Amino acid sequence: MSDCECSCGCSGTGDWASLSQEQKLQRIEQILDDQVRPMLKSDGGGMQVVSLDGEVLTISYSGACGGCPHALTGTKMFIARQLAGALGIELTIEVVRPE
Repeated sequence: MSDCECSCGCSGTGDWASLSQEQKLQRIEQILDDQVRPMLKSDGGGMQVVSLDGEVLTISYSGACGGCPHALTGTKMFIARQLAGALGIELTIEVVRPE
């Protein structure tokens, strides 16, 4: 893995288990900002991270993504692939409806 470009202080060496919860969330948010949210925004949608519990990332969609049937299949798989490619680990993505 190349050097991390986020501000989490992890140096990008890839040892996910050694990162603090805050560092993990910062890495995830940076990847989402760079690789996922622009695509969702171009279709009138968005997403938020709700929580990270171990290897399970819970998200919610907003805007057009909130009611789109593709958000629960293709978009969710796209998010998982982008995170896996950047982090070097497989996270389970769970989607909840915004409150």
